Amino acid sequence: MAGPSTADTPSLLRAFWTGLTTPDVRALGIALLLVIVGFAGATVLITSERMAGPSARLWLRSAGDHDVIVSSDMLRLRAHMPGGAVLITGASPTRNAVDTHILSTELTPPRPVFGLMQSAQQPLSTALLTHFMPERIDGWVVFGVTPARLLEDPKRGLEQERGSQRLALRRPRDRHVLAELGIDAGPMTGNYFWDNRAFFGPRVRALLANVIRGHAPHHLAIPHVDGERAQGLRTWQRNRRLHELRYLGFAGLAPAARAVSFAANLRFLERAAATVRARGGRVAFMIEPVNPAFVEAIGLTEWLASERAQLRAALRPIAPVLDPGADVTLRGEDFVDHVHVGSRAACTAFTQALARQLAARIAAEAER
Repeated sequence: MAGPSTADTPSLLRAFWTGLTTPDVRALGIALLLVIVGFAGATVLITSERMAGPSARLWLRSAGDHDVIVSSDMLRLRAHMPGGAVLITGASPTRNAVDTHILSTELTPPRPVFGLMQSAQQPLSTALLTHFMPERIDGWVVFGVTPARLLEDPKRGLEQERGSQRLALRRPRDRHVLAELGIDAGPMTGNYFWDNRAFFGPRVRALLANVIRGHAPHHLAIPHVDGERAQGLRTWQRNRRLHELRYLGFAGLAPAARAVSFAANLRFLERAAATVRARGGRVAFMIEPVNPAFVEAIGLTEWLASERAQLRAALRPIAPVLDPGADVTLRGEDFVDHVHVGSRAACTAFTQALARQLAARIAAEAER
C-alpha cells in the first residue's frame, strides 16, 4: 500500500495539531482522576516512618544526593537518639574529611556518630538543621565551619533555602522558626507528604526511575575518597578559576562589608549552639580543612591564617573550637580541589585528630 503523498503533509500536520490542542473530555477526566489518585496515595503512603527507613533511598537523584540521607537519618534520630551520640554537621569539606565510622571507633568508649553534612551548608542552613534535631539531645553536636563561610553574603543561604526545600523534615510547628529565618513554608496541614511537598515534588522522576530499575543509586558517604577522585579532579579543572576569584573576593572585602557578613553568619551559629544546649546537648565547633597549595598559589596564605585566628576568637565564647588540621600535615596532593580531601589516608588522619581533640573535650566536660 502506498504511503501518504507529499501533498498530504499539510493536512497530516493540521490533524496532528488539532489532536494536540483539542480537549478530549474523557482523556482529561482520566488524567485528572490519575492525578487525584496519585496524590491521595502519596499522602497515605509517604510517611515520616517510611522516610526514616531503607525506602528513603528510592528518592535519591544521584549518588551525591545527601539531603535524602540527612533527612532519613534525622527522622530516625527524632524517633530515637542513642545516648552519648555525636552529630556532625557542616558542608561537603567536613563530609570529605571526617569518616564517621572511624570517629566512632576512635572515641573511648566508642560512641554512635551521625554525619548530617549537606553540600554548601550555609550558617542559616546550620541553624535550620539544628532546629530539626531531636527535642532531647543526649550527646554532642559538632559544627563544621570555615572562614569563607562566615564571609559569605547571608542572603546566599536564604536564597538557597527559599529556592528549594533541602530537607524533608518540616512540621506545622516549625512554621514560626521558618518565618523567623525568612522562609515561607506555604500551607501546612500536618500530613507529612503535603508539608514537605517541595522536597518530594522535584524527586518524583528519580523515584519512578529507581522503582523501574529496581534499585537506587549507591549513596557515597565520602565522595572523591570513595572512588570518585578522577571525576572530582576533572570538575576542579573546570571550576578552579571561579573558586580562585571567590577567595580573592573574600580577601578583598571592604572592612565594613566583611563585618556585616561575619556578624550575621555568626548569629546563625550562636542560634544553632543555643538550640542544642536548650535541648540538653553539648556543642563544639570544628575548623574545616582548606588546601594549602591552593591558598599559596593565589597568595592568600597569610590572609587565611589571620581569618582562622579571628574565627577561633569569635567562636570560643560560644563553644570550644576543635582544629584537627593543626595536628595533621595536609598537603596539596591530599585534596581533590580547594577544600575537599581526596585521599583515604588524609581523611583517616584528620578524623583521628578530631577524635583525639573531641575526646579531650568530652573528658574535660565530664570533670566539671
